[in-house]
Amino acid sequence: MAIYNSKYEISYFAAPKCASSSLKAVFFYLENGFEWRQFTRNGRVMHIHNVYPGAPFDVAKEHCPDGHWKFAVVRDPIKRLASCYKNRVLTGPYQQRIKAKKGLARRLGVTEQPSFPTFVENLEAYREFSPDLEGHTDPMSKFLGTDVSFYDRIYDVSELDTLQADLTQRCGMPVTIPHLQKRGQGKKVEGLNARLEQKLLDFYAEDYRMFGDHLERLAA
Repeated sequence: MAIYNSKYEISYFAAPKCASSSLKAVFFYLENGFEWRQFTRNGRVMHIHNVYPGAPFDVAKEHCPDGHWKFAVVRDPIKRLASCYKNRVLTGPYQQRIKAKKGLARRLGVTEQPSFPTFVENLEAYREFSPDLEGHTDPMSKFLGTDVSFYDRIYDVSELDTLQADLTQRCGMPVTIPHLQKRGQGKKVEGLNARLEQKLLDFYAEDYRMFGDHLERLAA
């Protein structure tokens, strides 16, 4: 989805696993004047993504005001998938979903603690099993479109310090980008063989074609 801040005339287009939780918290503060804090409504825990839910680019683009400075943050697709694996599969509620949907998990052949190569080998099955995983592993182009010229600036996720400085200058006030999604960051990820890496290069070919000039390739 995109967040449109009329006060500072900035529109941020978000892709999952590209610091989107942290940047949504920044724009919550810019819009409301107080820090984001997770809360409960009628027994349901409300996350920042409930406040700013995801949407395909074509939908988000329609609501973007004219004249806004538009930016996005991207990440090497394989590193992004590894981050999703550590944050959504090895930790978090994924194991509970497996237990709650044993029949479907068995039919698809998905397991609670797959190695990263096993996860990649069976990526289609894991995406089918979990809509949450599907959304977090969809190509960035689904959320950011296929025309980089639409944006005034595209940042690699390694450039958050630069983005923070740019937002501080544009907003005329100190802007600090927090680190919200720390779960699983200390987990080690097993490397991929050439065949599995090629599978991901093919799967994310559009992202590499579009955003290749903006990516900093880092080891997972």
